Amino acid sequence: MKRIVRKLLTKPIWWWERKRPYPIRSRFHLLPLLSVVEGRARFVLLTTPQGLNDALWTAWSWYRYFRPYGIELQLAVDGEIPAGEEQAVQRLFPGISI
Repeated sequence: MKRIVRKLLTKPIWWWERKRPYPIRSRFHLLPLLSVVEGRARFVLLTTPQGLNDALWTAWSWYRYFRPYGIELQLAVDGEIPAGEEQAVQRLFPGISI
């Protein structure tokens, strides 16, 4: 019985976790800026325009640990960045390559 209940609930819970709103996602501009350093290695984050907010949170979270090791940050967007978002990315990560 326990296995049946878990099997019936798993997909709806996964769907809800992916689709529920996270208002904080759009507040990436409140994060402290991290200037990008040039380095021998690169940390490249690939995203779509729809996932840009999540990508910026992810980039900021990881890059604050990678930066002291001289790792460069690059953002690859599969599509056009919405108007105004590119400037927000440049403010958050001065020197980033998009």
